[in-house]
Amino acid sequence: MKILLAIDGSKYSEEALAFLSRFPFPQKPDIHLVHVSPLPDYFYLAAGLPVDLSQLLEKTKQEGQKILDAAVSSCEGWANSTTPHLLQDSVPGRAIVQLATEQSVDLIAIGARGLGALDRFLLGSVSDSIAKHAPCSVLIIRPQLGKRADDELRILIADDGSHESTLAIKRFAKLPMVQGTKVRIMTVVNTFHAYHIEHTLQEGPALTDLLKVTQERLDKAAGLFKSIPGTVDTVLKQSAETSNRILEEAEQWKPNLIVIGSTGKSGWKRALLGSVSTRVMNHSSSSIWIERTPPEAK
Repeated sequence: MKILLAIDGSKYSEEALAFLSRFPFPQKPDIHLVHVSPLPDYFYLAAGLPVDLSQLLEKTKQEGQKILDAAVSSCEGWANSTTPHLLQDSVPGRAIVQLATEQSVDLIAIGARGLGALDRFLLGSVSDSIAKHAPCSVLIIRPQLGKRADDELRILIADDGSHESTLAIKRFAKLPMVQGTKVRIMTVVNTFHAYHIEHTLQEGPALTDLLKVTQERLDKAAGLFKSIPGTVDTVLKQSAETSNRILEEAEQWKPNLIVIGSTGKSGWKRALLGSVSTRVMNHSSSSIWIERTPPEAK
């Protein structure tokens, strides 16, 4: 697997490196490390600030190289290969997505700040931009991942029956999980709101058949995980607010990682995430794996 890890020298980048070093990849991944040194704001430079531009650029490059060198050392032992990339751009998210496209990576990983109080509702602008515009799957790693008292790994997979969520289930079912891993596969059968009242199919054959088919799909997905050294179970809920039910489940069950499909995009739609994916990404305190299928792979 080819992974592009964006680093900035912060503790969040350290968390991301630590998480990837513990992740149960089937084989050692090829890691591309990227650091984007910010370009100066030319508006302020034009205003006459006493700044030696060449010295400033050289200083940021040197600092970026130190960050990359340290990260390369951290990858020893668990990465198959490590390739550093030092870029300069005034829009880091754009530069990272462009590099991911050029290198044809399978996954972009980035550390995100911890969420608490008002911060819980916002991602950093760089990670948010990458999640929305990446041509591949994205892993947003938040602090404290995996630091449970019993050190167990819990993975919550949101299955909506889409191509992307099916791929995610198959991908994670093949991982060499550690002892004690717990996997929960969750589906929300959609209801709808009208005149502030939640409606669903009337009790009867239609609803019964829908729930039966959905549970069968969940059971089939769970069957792929039967050989893991841990447990797997399923959750089936009905709601008009799919993302809220996923977030509530995550709040109660406290997974280390939530896996969700992006509602795969092609063409101009690639720049958009599905509403459920976006809300879960922005509001969950867990790390998020957004499965996305490159348009050419469909």
